Amino acid sequence: QLSLLGGNGKMPMMEQIKAFPGIIAEGIKDVSGISDIKTAVDNPKGFFSVSFNFENHGAFKKAMLKLAGLKAGFVVPNYIKVKKHRIVKKDSGRIIKRMISSSESSPELMDPRFQQLIKVRTIIELPRPVKKVKNPKAVVRNGGKEVLIEGTLEQLFGGMDFVVRIRY
Repeated sequence: QLSLLGGNGKMPMMEQIKAFPGIIAEGIKDVSGISDIKTAVDNPKGFFSVSFNFENHGAFKKAMLKLAGLKAGFVVPNYIKVKKHRIVKKDSGRIIKRMISSSESSPELMDPRFQQLIKVRTIIELPRPVKKVKNPKAVVRNGGKEVLIEGTLEQLFGGMDFVVRIRY
């Protein structure tokens, strides 16, 4: 919700999208456990991204709560479960859809034509090479130490399996 993060609901949609990576970075820069925040904006290619590292699931939850403008008592599901030699990244599509559909400042995001333009990507970096990945759309790269899953916002809303189970 751009207005909660300092965005302007009166700005044209493309201007809001261009400003979004900076708004996200500004919103999470003071969260303890969040580091290495990077933003990228490439206007000619239409590429806008934000990436960050988090120490543990608690730091990730704090960042998500801050971005959503919610208090600490709000229940945020576990997006990622980390166990010894295993990581499970759960489906975040329902939560993203709920956040976008409740946003009054950006009704364009519910338009399927617009959703085709927005790519959602998760990259999980591992300390050791992957032994097994359970999701046919997940790509193992970087010598087996990274797992990538991506799709468009339209695919995510359409029920694309965004759950990844990794053994390493």
